[in-house]
Amino acid sequence: MLKNGIISLGFICAAGFAHADLKNISASGVHSATNLEAIACTIAGYDGASYRGTKVLYIFAESMGNGRDPMLKVSSLKYNYVMQNDDWEEEYYVNGSAKTPVSASLYSSFLRTPKQAADAAVIYFADPGEAVCAFTKEYANDGNLYQVQISITDVTAAITAAGIRSSANDAAVDPNGMLRADLNQLMDIQANTEK
Repeated sequence: MLKNGIISLGFICAAGFAHADLKNISASGVHSATNLEAIACTIAGYDGASYRGTKVLYIFAESMGNGRDPMLKVSSLKYNYVMQNDDWEEEYYVNGSAKTPVSASLYSSFLRTPKQAADAAVIYFADPGEAVCAFTKEYANDGNLYQVQISITDVTAAITAAGIRSSANDAAVDPNGMLRADLNQLMDIQANTEK
């Protein structure tokens, strides 16, 4: 009850700032495999650049120690839509359905790749004003608490500033259209998933 009240209070406070551009939300916490999740939430802004009408969010769950393995779950509070990933270079899941791994070039071209291979990451296309939460748990099922860093970064401005647009006519930084094609493929997966 207290946990739900704190989360609700956080959303009420954040709602007043939903019109500002999201740059980066970063939270440190502890999590376990059994009963403790680390959580970070945000509301995508309305202002600034957009990509096909959305904000492009890079969401990372990075361990704070060697040998740790965070699992990431991202949920929309607007849609029945859940993305999950364990290791960022491997497949991810959309509402339980496995999808091809995200190209490392999409992460490194507009932000960076996660620190370790066992860290988790997803790319989420949020509607302006959409509330999104990221949850992590530790893969190791030993009951211990481990530190984790969750970050939610809006890279939409970086994508559009680099000349990547949603149409084939813009090729400034993406002469072969590969980054645009990869982004559009990811966006189409999300758009075509039953919500």
